[in-house]
Amino acid sequence: MITELPEFRGAGAGQGEEWLSKCANGPLTASEGVGGPTEWLRAGNLQHMTYVVRSLSGG
Repeated sequence: MITELPEFRGAGAGQGEEWLSKCANGPLTASEGVGGPTEWLRAGNLQHMTYVVRSLSGG
């Protein structure tokens, strides 16, 4: 599971990681589940942008 990998920065690292953590721990809602390509792309983009910005700022 991705959330158990050493590279996973944890749910508090940003919206992308928070979404991945919620998906790993069960559906976000009873009707939506883990979404589809649109949600996956959004979470991936958020995760990468957050990582880059924090890396550039030294935080």
